[in-house]
Amino acid sequence: MENYLLDLMKKIFKNFLSKIIKTASKGVNLKMENSPELKVLIRKNAYLFWHIKDSVKEDLPLQVVIEFFFNYADEEDVKSLIKIVGKEKIGKVFFEQISLSERVANNYNNISKNFFSLYFAKYAH
Repeated sequence: MENYLLDLMKKIFKNFLSKIIKTASKGVNLKMENSPELKVLIRKNAYLFWHIKDSVKEDLPLQVVIEFFFNYADEEDVKSLIKIVGKEKIGKVFFEQISLSERVANNYNNISKNFFSLYFAKYAH
């Protein structure tokens, strides 16, 4: 039973990530390579992406990185992400993500979605 549940969870998360990447590809260019600084930050916070192979974590699309940091990282790491990527760029990606569909917008927890909507509306324009 335990192995079944673990396999089921892996399958669900793989499907979830696949849908995020497909949906995100409609917005900001996914072909961008992450900067060395961003790769270091991702490596430092690898636990956020526990269900993703180590070999691909540093090359995740920015949309996925932002979503996982906003939902699960601590305040200092979110500040580091904003400093590395830039408020304007993250704000643009964030608003594109939450406006694509209700399903994608629901990938963000309500507190994160509300806070960052207010934050980027004020500081990223």
